[in-house]
Amino acid sequence: RPVKPTHTIGWSPRALVGTPYQRATLPWPCGFGMTLDEIRYFGTPEGQALLREAARSQDNEIRLLERLRRAYPHDMCRAAVGLAQLRNRGKGKFSLAGDMVFDREGLEQATGDVIARHRARRYAGFGWIADLCCGIGGDTTALSAVGEVVAVDLDPARVAMARWNTSVHAAPHRVRGV
Repeated sequence: RPVKPTHTIGWSPRALVGTPYQRATLPWPCGFGMTLDEIRYFGTPEGQALLREAARSQDNEIRLLERLRRAYPHDMCRAAVGLAQLRNRGKGKFSLAGDMVFDREGLEQATGDVIARHRARRYAGFGWIADLCCGIGGDTTALSAVGEVVAVDLDPARVAMARWNTSVHAAPHRVRGV
């Protein structure tokens, strides 16, 4: 007669309902923290100015937000302050973290510069390379140095982050986002 297993290999998204991980099972937004609108805004001259102010401020977060909201859109101020904090944290993984865009989850899961470059060397000479589940583009950036890359992710904001981060490293023409 069949034996009932004590452990199961698979899992059900229903098991996450009511937990902090519940949002991870939803298809949009996967990156919870950085939206396409925020990424587009940060690419404008006004958005760049906001990011510079958020990065160089020594104020505590509340005072900084109060000051920034006098001159910039309220919803973008919170995102800029959060990105400034993540850029500081990202310096351990990325040499150009101060110019990159991330969300918390993407930064935590991303492959850093050194490891990504090491991995990318294996793909030199392959021509087109697919980076499936590209996230914020840690591997995408390194792969673009050795070939043309198709960056794929379920979350369009993550693809936009990968393209931005690749442009920081001077190879955006070698990446196509899907």
